[in-house]
Amino acid sequence: MRFGVGIRSRAALLSGKQGIKSADRSQRTLCPGKHTTAAMLFELFYPNTTRVDHVVFSQIMPKLQQGADFGVCILKGVSLGAIKGWTW
Repeated sequence: MRFGVGIRSRAALLSGKQGIKSADRSQRTLCPGKHTTAAMLFELFYPNTTRVDHVVFSQIMPKLQQGADFGVCILKGVSLGAIKGWTW
């Protein structure tokens, strides 16, 4: 799902490995903080779908590469995710 502001926005909300769906509480989603816009949007669009772990924003993409199922990435994470081969 893409979420963003403006006509040409391509900001990602949820990034993850290609082909997996967020549907299981055993799956792990990384959010940049409990009281952030990213966490609010994740809860709005994907309520009660996965376990949420809050980490520093700059740790989301590296932790995705290390095995986390999903990461909530808005703003800078979109470009970095595309470079690393993640989809949204």
